[in-house]
Amino acid sequence: DFLGRPVSFGYCLVMAWGGLRGAIGLALGMVVVSGHDGFLTDKDAKLMLFHIGLMATWTLIINATTCGALVRYLGLNDVSDGRKVLLV
Repeated sequence: DFLGRPVSFGYCLVMAWGGLRGAIGLALGMVVVSGHDGFLTDKDAKLMLFHIGLMATWTLIINATTCGALVRYLGLNDVSDGRKVLLV
């Protein structure tokens, strides 16, 4: 507890499930396409970028549609009476 309140396992799980893994992979794929310097053919570099984009889209579809269910399953959407008073 160096910086504040500890984070529960459930919150860590939701943060990992909703992470930016698609964006990071897509950015790395764009770097490969823009500067492969003959290591790959242009066709192979573009094909690799296509597959990375497809996987980023797939993880976005799967993670975005199931994140709410994960939050409800873990009970992270329950709000205490004290928090309800503060939020209103």
